[in-house]
Amino acid sequence: KSLHISSGSLEKYFIPDHPAILQIQGVIERSREKNLTISEDGNPSYYRLLDSEVVKLRKIEAHIRTKELWYLRWVHADTRELAARYHKLNDQFYTLRKINGRWMIDCNYYPTD
Repeated sequence: KSLHISSGSLEKYFIPDHPAILQIQGVIERSREKNLTISEDGNPSYYRLLDSEVVKLRKIEAHIRTKELWYLRWVHADTRELAARYHKLNDQFYTLRKINGRWMIDCNYYPTD
């Protein structure tokens, strides 16, 4: 059984077709092309929001800085063998926009390798 990553649940947090969700969808597509999954039973992947700060808050725009810990583990969908691992503590910067009364992620920057 092949389990794959889906971006469906992200759409309630991200503005469609804006940079932040497009970046995540790119990672999902590249994973699919390589037949990799992160959504298998028993996968220890997780993230932790360790700190956050509102840098700027306006009526319809906010800038947020966070410190986040990410541990992501991709495996081959068929064999379940480890293919890649991402374990980083990083600073992230978010731009949020208020759309129809809801704060949505527009852009997200974080250093990555």
